Amino acid sequence: MRAMTDAPNLPGPTRPALDPPASPSPWEADPAARGAVGPGGSLVAVVGGGISGLTSAYLLARAGARVLLLERSLRLGGKILTQPLAGLPLEAGPDGFLDRPEAVALCRELGLESELVETLTTRAYRWEGNGLRLLEAEGGRPATGSPARLLSLRGGLQRLVERLEEDMRGLAPRARVHPLTPVEGVEPAAGAGFRLRLGTGQVVRADAVVIGTPAHQAAELVSACSPGAADILMEVRYLDLAVINLIYPGRPWPLPGSGFLVAERDGRLISGCTWLSSKWPHLDRPGCTAIRVTVGGSGRREWMRLDDATLVAEAHRELVLALGPAPRPDLARVVRWRQAVPDPRSLDPGRPTRAQAALPPGLALAGGGYRGGGIASCIAAAGEAAALARRHLRAG
Repeated sequence: MRAMTDAPNLPGPTRPALDPPASPSPWEADPAARGAVGPGGSLVAVVGGGISGLTSAYLLARAGARVLLLERSLRLGGKILTQPLAGLPLEAGPDGFLDRPEAVALCRELGLESELVETLTTRAYRWEGNGLRLLEAEGGRPATGSPARLLSLRGGLQRLVERLEEDMRGLAPRARVHPLTPVEGVEPAAGAGFRLRLGTGQVVRADAVVIGTPAHQAAELVSACSPGAADILMEVRYLDLAVINLIYPGRPWPLPGSGFLVAERDGRLISGCTWLSSKWPHLDRPGCTAIRVTVGGSGRREWMRLDDATLVAEAHRELVLALGPAPRPDLARVVRWRQAVPDPRSLDPGRPTRAQAALPPGLALAGGGYRGGGIASCIAAAGEAAALARRHLRAG
């Protein structure tokens, strides 16, 4: 077995720029925002190049604003990270998104509609005690699905990031992306607008600012503008986790579903398992089985002391306990994420609204993750933040 470890902040491949799309986004939250915004194309600084910040920057540039996207790492996309393993586009971050209208419309606008794939099954289990039990909905019925579909992209979710990057390049010079540019704080500027202090010692002046970072980072950034908003955002706690993608030879187990969750009280190493080859049509290939295991995400930290080879060996051992005997995997890849996901126990649906209300006009929050959702929630939050920034520019 070959075990591989990858850092999440590796640069992506160079891609050619595309011509800018010819029409405004069909899912604009504010129809009056179509066309140019702000006198002379006012500057909006977007902090954070994850899917929230990247989508906000794209929407603002499409609406006519000058946009400066500032990202502290070398790559864009945040937790979206597709890594090939045995020729399969496996995800080191989220492996799908809910079919919320905003997310589907964005894929359609970017020309990705034909690449959308839906899960083959939503049947899921829980590993409790000595066996797997089918998850049940209210009334004892099997929990075989929800009103919302779960979608992915045939070439991996990185395709979404790539197309946003390509279209941003097509909007240059109105839209500019600066990687390796950390922002240390946002302050009110004399007269109007905002000053952004960069880690390089430089200062950027902007008419409006969109914050597309996790809650704890957003709190540090906005503390000079609103200590109250910072306090609200700091209430969101984050959990560390690792994603382990495994390739097994053949079909070692019958996998009639999408995977299983693990009861925290059982004290297992793994917190969940996704049967990728059974869940996604584009990952069902003859001759091998792709499985994804998550470790952590519950507040337990013992696993962080284990090296990657030990993590893979222990994950395989627990899979054998849950599913039965099987040969060791042929390939494995481990990606560790610090402060990866919000702790569900710290989430409050009203918190983002309260934090936004405590901020001065022109400073908008786009971090959808601390609303408790995934990629689709981030895209929806990005649209709301971009609309707030546009309204501020028109009012100014």
